[in-house]
Amino acid sequence: MTAEKAHSFYRVPMALAETDGNFFYGAAHHPRDADGPWPLLAFLQERDQPGVITFQLYTIEAEELEVEAFNPLARPCGHLSLDRGALSELVKLLLSHAAKITPARRDVRQMFRQIDDLKLADFALHPEWFPDSRDQYYYQIYDPLEEPGGKSSQTILIFSTGQPSQSSSRLYFKVAHFSLQSLQEPSFDVLDDSFPRVNLDRGGMEELAHLLEGQLVNLAG
Repeated sequence: MTAEKAHSFYRVPMALAETDGNFFYGAAHHPRDADGPWPLLAFLQERDQPGVITFQLYTIEAEELEVEAFNPLARPCGHLSLDRGALSELVKLLLSHAAKITPARRDVRQMFRQIDDLKLADFALHPEWFPDSRDQYYYQIYDPLEEPGGKSSQTILIFSTGQPSQSSSRLYFKVAHFSLQSLQEPSFDVLDDSFPRVNLDRGGMEELAHLLEGQLVNLAG
């Protein structure tokens, strides 16, 4: 979308909307969509790291647009709800952007690893709340913006397609970025208080696309 549309409708700050290398995507608007919700995808170019993109997502509710200071890129608790067609388009979009990223001058490294069920509590995740859901959780084992040995934050990917015994028409996809220190706070809720962003190099964006593509087998249609 244009910088003007990202700013005027989606409320992305104009300075970010106009920055070269930043791209924003949303759904086509129809009169029947007047009440939302509206998904927003952001690909933000890191100024000092041309080989790294911060991918951010959010689903905007109509009432949020009534708040004067609303900024979707500064809001926690972002997610996407994707049917089969939208999921396929997201995979294509990620691969398209990955192809434009300068490859890192290093060996290709795995960026995400699935979280073992016995380790979910270590990330403040509680699968027992949704025992009948077909959920998968991944954590980022390599962040291209973090200094070696200086890990201070974590990013989790959550994929959910409902109950295994039933066919599902939609994927719930959530990105949760949070500081490791926040895990020590009793009031912290990883689902509600984390920010929906993840730092990706070319290989990481391709890996994310393939993880999403793997969810297609769980969707009907």
